[in-house]
Amino acid sequence: MGITAGSHIHFELRGNELIIKPELPMSASYGMLKGYDLGDIEPEKEPDREFE
Repeated sequence: MGITAGSHIHFELRGNELIIKPELPMSASYGMLKGYDLGDIEPEKEPDREFE
């Protein structure tokens, strides 16, 4: 299960069941979208404002 001493774990209650899962670090998700064409996902920039 990947749970070792010092691991962070997540508890979830589903009805009468207790689900225990390891919380994976963000680094575990690195590269998971590699090879996918995500198109242009960068949001449009807001125009510069003029201050007086």
